[in-house]
Amino acid sequence: MKKTSLVIHTPSKHPLWRFPREKVDDLKRKFPQLDIHLIYDEEIDSLLLENCEILVTGRIKPQDFKKAKNLKWIHSPFSGVGNFLFTEFVESNVLLTNSRGVNAIPVVEHILGLMFSFSRYLYLSWKYQKEKIWAQEIIWSQSPLPRELAGSTLGIIGLGEIGRRLAERAKKLEMRVLGIKKNINEKVPFVDIVLPLSQLDFLLNNSDYVVLVLPRTRETEGLMDYKRFKKMKKNSIFINVSRGKLVKEKDLIRALKEGLILAAGLDVFEEEPLPQNSELFKLPNVIITPHIAGVSPNFWDNVYKLLSENIERFLKGLPLINLVNKKEGY
Repeated sequence: MKKTSLVIHTPSKHPLWRFPREKVDDLKRKFPQLDIHLIYDEEIDSLLLENCEILVTGRIKPQDFKKAKNLKWIHSPFSGVGNFLFTEFVESNVLLTNSRGVNAIPVVEHILGLMFSFSRYLYLSWKYQKEKIWAQEIIWSQSPLPRELAGSTLGIIGLGEIGRRLAERAKKLEMRVLGIKKNINEKVPFVDIVLPLSQLDFLLNNSDYVVLVLPRTRETEGLMDYKRFKKMKKNSIFINVSRGKLVKEKDLIRALKEGLILAAGLDVFEEEPLPQNSELFKLPNVIITPHIAGVSPNFWDNVYKLLSENIERFLKGLPLINLVNKKEGY
């Protein structure tokens, strides 16, 4: 009996983002009907591509996609699917799934870490600690003063897995939660008011903390511009852990300089790595983290669990988990 060909292609320079060999061994034991190939090289052999029916990868080049004549399903070990949305693939019958939700907990904890750092001025304390300055009176003189999260309002732009988990934790911290969602008819636990994207300005105008956790699509690219930052409360905090292209960086820098918002916590950027000459590095009211919000020692364990479940479903002809609408881009 002919085996189904599965190719796992994770050619990252850093071992952290390579699919572990021991997980491949687990898949081989669990699914003897699969012929599994693990590839860390940049290029996939043409014959492997031609025979491949299931491909696990974070990207595929259009020219490689043309070679993969037997391909039926691609699974991305990451949540972003922008690397796949070229015309030939979008218009094909090849299924696409992603790993959204597998790193929701570290991302949520990263967001909370940024919120606490701003609310209690931890980032200022760290700055003055390095300068050996006892900054008590400096922080006493801040406007606003160090404040509680309890009683403040959190605006979450995007109520996917990360947004929902963030809402749950925010409610436990006694925060009021507003959220943006495409389907507003669905009740979302722990969210006080669910709003459509058309009412984003209302959320911005009424939130002390604004967290962006939307996928990158035609509709969301450049979503946060100068006009939107002007809608935010003067003492509010903006946090982006989704995609850098959703924010017009020059507009954000202008808003921060003009004091339209108090501060920003940024894990993603229009260009990565962030260029050394970026003004963001110089602004005292910005915390920059180098796209690490989703990093966790449990990442590949969670990806493996999802992938294993989906392989079983695929082989049985059942609907796949995390199926991506290729035309919508998420």
